[in-house]
Amino acid sequence: MKKSLPFYEAFGFVRVGDVVDGQQFLSSGTSSRKWEVLLLLSEDPTIPVREKPYDAGEAGLCLISFDLKKDVEQLDQAGLKPMGPVVDS
Repeated sequence: MKKSLPFYEAFGFVRVGDVVDGQQFLSSGTSSRKWEVLLLLSEDPTIPVREKPYDAGEAGLCLISFDLKKDVEQLDQAGLKPMGPVVDS
């Protein structure tokens, strides 16, 4: 949880309440809609420590974006750098 929360907060998500039993709700923080999507982060202490995602040939992060350049710049300003080339398809 300690490592995950700053990552999501860099995207603009905001904590809703406190961490309870290893779980934390996050909201977009900017939505003015009546129905808002919430994320639920949940810790699992039995998950083994993973190596870097690219070691297994997996993508680290997939974004759905309306303005990819802007979103990548926002992540860059938050200290989150891509581990490989950014592909826009």
